[in-house]
Amino acid sequence: MDAEDETENEKSTATDAAETSDEDSFEAEAAEAASRALASLGTTDDGAFAAAQAEAGLGDADESVDESADEANSGDDADEDADADGGDNDGSETVDNVADARPDETTEAEGDSDADAPAADTADAKDSADETVLIDRVAPDASLTRELPGKGSSPAMDKTVMFGETPLPVPPTVHEAERAERRSKKHPFRNALVIMLIVIVAGGGAAGYRWWQNTHQGGVHVTGEAARTMVSVKLSVKAPGLDASKGTKIPIAVSGKDANGNLVDEVLYVDQSGKGIELLPGTYSFTAAASPIAADGTVYRLPKDKLTADVEKDGQDLSSAGTLEFDVPSADAVTDSQIEMAYKYAAKGGCSSADVAAILKNAATQRRDIAVAAVKTRNEKVRQEADARHKATTSYSFDIPVEWYGHVSTWQNGNTVCVYLTGHENLPIATITMQKDGYDQGNTDNYVVASKSLGNGYSITVTSPIYPWIISQTANGKTKNPVDTYDMDTACELVELQTGNSYTYDQIKGELSRGKGAENACTKLVQDYISQVLLPSIETS
Repeated sequence: MDAEDETENEKSTATDAAETSDEDSFEAEAAEAASRALASLGTTDDGAFAAAQAEAGLGDADESVDESADEANSGDDADEDADADGGDNDGSETVDNVADARPDETTEAEGDSDADAPAADTADAKDSADETVLIDRVAPDASLTRELPGKGSSPAMDKTVMFGETPLPVPPTVHEAERAERRSKKHPFRNALVIMLIVIVAGGGAAGYRWWQNTHQGGVHVTGEAARTMVSVKLSVKAPGLDASKGTKIPIAVSGKDANGNLVDEVLYVDQSGKGIELLPGTYSFTAAASPIAADGTVYRLPKDKLTADVEKDGQDLSSAGTLEFDVPSADAVTDSQIEMAYKYAAKGGCSSADVAAILKNAATQRRDIAVAAVKTRNEKVRQEADARHKATTSYSFDIPVEWYGHVSTWQNGNTVCVYLTGHENLPIATITMQKDGYDQGNTDNYVVASKSLGNGYSITVTSPIYPWIISQTANGKTKNPVDTYDMDTACELVELQTGNSYTYDQIKGELSRGKGAENACTKLVQDYISQVLLPSIETS
């Protein structure tokens, strides 16, 4: 194995030496051709010499371009000098002559290579003559490669020819190709590993680019005719009772950027189903600009939500971005500014005409005014009821429960107040008395259902018959006391008043009148209601 490597190294060294010799010989011949061309033109100008060198394949391509630009600039000066001296030729003609003279001039290598000489000795001979021509005069289908001595049939790129600033690639030599092939056979696993790493890096780079694009750029990436074509979208909206064909459409504020990079900020309209908006593809936000007006004058409370979505295709449903829900507030809570704003957008495009918008505005105003008047009337009635329910002595005051109002009356004697069923003064619902703290009332026909200290050394006591128990016993025939006998309407009303309408006569007669502890259960019903509703309203006057 070592002998084989040494043989290969000797061949490589011999070939590299041959290539160096070939390049030096080629450059020398090209320089000689350039010198002869300049001598035939009778000029010694450095700029022309440099241009000739560039055409002959010598020097750096960038220097040739720069010097050619300087030569072109100096050509204008040459024109002026030629005109002043009455000369027949100008600078541009000189360049053309040089260009015309170049194809006729060739440089031939001297000496033919010996057919029997080894490959390492080919640096001393030329296989064929090389023609040096201007790059702009090469035929479109001509090759920019040439066969150099020592390269066999493998063409080598002329290193003096450059496109812009990027040199043409130089193909590997036969020896380099064979050596690379041997290395690949020796290390198949390494080659596989390299390929795998390249795939991983490429895939990771692509994934990273997509992540960066989604994270930092975002938006819709639509180009061409699609980016200039309007598409319709459907929003998810809810506006109870709205019919846009009879009322107004919903004004939606749209802002964002289309796929062409143009900013969008406008108000568009949708019906109650969310249809009606057309946009160019892009990324947009949607908010409620104002309330629509329903045919009956309903004005809605605006949602605070902001929907954001990418618009990409025609007929796209944007419900996944969320829903704009317009709630119906109490009509009396609608303000003049809300009605005016709704009318403004209705007149701009929310309905068929400004006249229709004005009619709907009047409907909204009337609906609000009627509601305000109704609330005012209701509040006045409540105030009057409160005054009627409010009772006071010189020491304390209280409010008759709302459930009792209109069904009871009162009588007062000093600091004692009796609340009784209207029309039945002998049927007290509750009797309120005041006494010093710790005073014992002794035995009474009525139950003490609640008591409360006024905090001034006096207390309030509430007593009452337990009608749910009394009536249930009478109905079941367990008492013959005439006082405990009531007609059906009276019996039902007494039960409902003392329980705050929580129980009916039938329930009392059935569920609470049987079994052990039935009397205590009925008593607790009355105590709970009086303690929770009547007692808290008692205050010191």
